[in-house]
Amino acid sequence: MDLPTTLVDFLEVYTSAPGSDDADTQVVLRPGCDHDALLQHFDRIRSNPSDSTNGSILRVIFIESKPDHTAHLHPHTVKWMSQFGVSSIF
Repeated sequence: MDLPTTLVDFLEVYTSAPGSDDADTQVVLRPGCDHDALLQHFDRIRSNPSDSTNGSILRVIFIESKPDHTAHLHPHTVKWMSQFGVSSIF
């Protein structure tokens, strides 16, 4: 049995810290990440926590679906997402 491939897109919006002279907003799109890229991305975030505390971050994860409107996720991705309160039924 072939396991489904997880493909997600990240949209991240970074803003400067309150009171900062830097009023820069940065939008980053990372399309087509598989399960391994998903884990690597969040490992980088954990290894550089100062990057995520200098301002505000809005992080949206889009899960790609098939033409029949069903999302196919690798079981490891389903388990990984449960740490954020995402139900496996999703």
